[in-house]
Amino acid sequence: MFGLGFPALLIAGYIGYWFYLESQLRSFVLGWIEDQRAAGYQVTHGTITTGGFPLSVEADVPAPSITGITGDTMMTWQGEMLRISFAPWDFLTYRFDSPGEHLVAMVGTDSFAKWSVLADTATGSWALGSGGAGELVLDLGGVQVVDALDQRFALDRLNATIRLASRDAPVEEPRVTATADVAGLGLPEALSAPFPPLIERLSVEGRLDAPIVPSSLPLLWLVLRDYGGRLAIDRAEVGWGELAVETSGELRVDQGNYLAGRFPTRIAGFEDTLGRLQQAGMIDGLAAAGAATLASALAETGRDGRRIVAVDIVLEDGRLKVQDFTLLRLQPVPVAGAQG
Repeated sequence: MFGLGFPALLIAGYIGYWFYLESQLRSFVLGWIEDQRAAGYQVTHGTITTGGFPLSVEADVPAPSITGITGDTMMTWQGEMLRISFAPWDFLTYRFDSPGEHLVAMVGTDSFAKWSVLADTATGSWALGSGGAGELVLDLGGVQVVDALDQRFALDRLNATIRLASRDAPVEEPRVTATADVAGLGLPEALSAPFPPLIERLSVEGRLDAPIVPSSLPLLWLVLRDYGGRLAIDRAEVGWGELAVETSGELRVDQGNYLAGRFPTRIAGFEDTLGRLQQAGMIDGLAAAGAATLASALAETGRDGRRIVAVDIVLEDGRLKVQDFTLLRLQPVPVAGAQG
């Protein structure tokens, strides 16, 4: 009935639609760059190209770099290539890919840190919702990290999801929910000691009820201390050598600027852990003996035959405690406006 005219019209219409989206993506990327420069950031990049026809709309940004100052610290990120893309039928979900080498540096008045990061896989997506809501998904794989002291880290896989609530969401809903699953986190022996250098698995799920202030951890600590902010850890699991930990709880900041909270915890491998801490001089013999006696009295045998102890891990008055036994003294966190 329509002959060849109707399919040709559809194809021509789709081509025109794709080129319109391509121009919008280019404008978005260039506009974001100019906005960052207007905000005081230094942004550099190579020649931006677009493509992906017919099933994707893509913008490639070679040699991207951004430098900014937060407080007294200058922070810089530089990558090999950043690709931003979306499907023509879903322009509210942006995907980004940035494998290869990344350089990250932080220079402060009394501090300097630099990392060289090489990633086989570095992808993610950002889904836009109404009222400022959104979902950020990250996927990193085959990561090697070297810091300024030539300490080497490794990461087999990281999958993380962060969800931001709408500005119109009910007050009782958390502002942010997040999950993260890590497999094969390798640490330098100098940092992992007295534990093995490989953390086999790390999994966290939590909620944050507090205003989000980009690049300002001290302000977050202030909100958690003085303005009713809450950071809830709904689930945290660690597998590290003989040590296996499952816990949950709520974290806050006390008036002394120390992290505080109570975390009901199940621990397998506690005997080995206490022995390692005592041998390394991180806890004294009396504390280790007291904790071991308490743990043994509370322990039960799990399905795999391992001894499991259920205890409360407590952050209180600048101390890390297991039940009532103090293991470590804590350092205060840098709360905004606090006097050093």
